[in-house]
Amino acid sequence: NSSDHAYSGTFDGNGHTLTVNYNTTEQYTAPFLCAAGATIKNLRVAGTLTSKAKFVAGVIGSCASGTNTITNCRVSATIDSSVSGDATNGGFVAVNAGSSTLNISNCMFDGKFTGSNATSIGGFVGWGASKVNIQNSLVAPSVITIKADASATFARMSNYNNMTLTNAYYTKAIGTIVQGTSAEGMDDSTLLTKLGTNWQIVNNQVVVSMPSVA
Repeated sequence: NSSDHAYSGTFDGNGHTLTVNYNTTEQYTAPFLCAAGATIKNLRVAGTLTSKAKFVAGVIGSCASGTNTITNCRVSATIDSSVSGDATNGGFVAVNAGSSTLNISNCMFDGKFTGSNATSIGGFVGWGASKVNIQNSLVAPSVITIKADASATFARMSNYNNMTLTNAYYTKAIGTIVQGTSAEGMDDSTLLTKLGTNWQIVNNQVVVSMPSVA
């Protein structure tokens, strides 16, 4: 997972959309393969990530060490797995390693998890071996065809005492490990009020606000 060459800077997408088209047989597939003390912000990821191997994510494959922050980001991509069994894919991060603290705020996943035989998916984090903090965020998948077995709405954790969810909502639960607060049946204006000032309604959908692209 290339931890010797991990990204450790600040990436500001400035409201742009990164459209990916990955089709791989190797483990760890994501726009940022590995991060160590990185900040990713103001970025939307679209497109498709298709893999026959484990550890696929919309933003970071592996958070190796340090404090890693994802803020004001949106993943609208399709994460498609042909793995049979444990895939450990995540909407934002596949694996948060034992020496990493992961902070995710004002983020949403409205993409797709596809693959009829894949299990062990996390709406935001595929596997957390260390501290994961998620706040003011939304899981709103457009399609889920993966198996529910051992999958979690926000994050699969080695120890759920290491996860903090604050103001976290879902429109559709992912997996058998249901986390956060249901927004099913909640009108957009109510959900917008609950998520706060970093959110807006666009085309009848509550979405995270992004900087305007010139």
